[in-house]
Amino acid sequence: MSDPDPVRSNLKITLAHHELSERLRAVTGQDSGANFHSWAVWGSKKAGVTIRREDLDEALVNASWVAGAVGLMVGEGAGVLGVAPMLGAEGGALAGVLIACGVLGAACGAAAGRALARWSRARAADLILEGNRLVLRDIGGQTARFCERFYRGPIGPTALAELLEGMEPGPAESGGQDLLREVFTQYARAAGAKTDAERHVAMYHANCLAILNEHLKLQPYIAASMPMIVRRCVTQRMLCFHIGAKRLAVSEDVVPLGDTAFPETLQTLGDADLEALLERYDTSKGTLVDSRAQDWTQLEDRMGYIVNLFRCFHLDPSVHLAPYDAGQAAVVRQGGVPEGPL
Repeated sequence: MSDPDPVRSNLKITLAHHELSERLRAVTGQDSGANFHSWAVWGSKKAGVTIRREDLDEALVNASWVAGAVGLMVGEGAGVLGVAPMLGAEGGALAGVLIACGVLGAACGAAAGRALARWSRARAADLILEGNRLVLRDIGGQTARFCERFYRGPIGPTALAELLEGMEPGPAESGGQDLLREVFTQYARAAGAKTDAERHVAMYHANCLAILNEHLKLQPYIAASMPMIVRRCVTQRMLCFHIGAKRLAVSEDVVPLGDTAFPETLQTLGDADLEALLERYDTSKGTLVDSRAQDWTQLEDRMGYIVNLFRCFHLDPSVHLAPYDAGQAAVVRQGGVPEGPL
């Protein structure tokens, strides 16, 4: 979105993803399950938390804890190697020197950590917003073309080929849209499917390809948004998100919604290309065990969590919920920022 205000821009992007999700469902079928934009709504809402700096207090606490612990170790090391020998401290005096050096190191580390957190959250907000905009520009325009072309009629091979020709050739890493061609081929397959199983597998395949395409392009933004020293801490402590009212965390294994890990129609995939994709990225190997992420800046780590989340929640109605109530959505469309939780 071109709105120069970061908060308004994120709100508009989130709402746009929901509207694109509903339009795409009209083409692929109301019972086809989640599509990429259904998921992007919740990713964009999570991005909004950082863009609005609502996670700053938590970041300050976490940064103080991590940097303080590092400072404590550095301070005690400095006491052992430098201060204590210089003072000739021994016995109880040595212990006192080490404690003092550790406390000083911890205090300095915590202060430095808070300063780093303030700087990194501001930088992360800018990078996440740009990534937010990139995703909508890249796939949103193609989804709009797809829906406009096929909203009222069947998707014939010639018409689909013409649509795919309008996508930029080349790999995602260099700005190309080769993966998006595969994405919309799968969405077309879902639209023409004869069974629920065929439709759901095609949708899930498309979603996995779409998120891979976007995360390949987002990799520089995600890596730059987290200082190396706190990447694992941020992944473990701050990357929580919601799907409707459900709260999830990328640092925890995806939890089944029922008695089985995945919906019945996605338990057996029968798609060699999709299975090859999962063989590369699904660390749980179809079990949800160890589906959690350790370092969100690593593409493989992210994908390992996401492919399981997408498969497990594919038919969950919560994924399709509107991000804002009707009154809030009206305010967003008018260029305002609604009151209340966003």
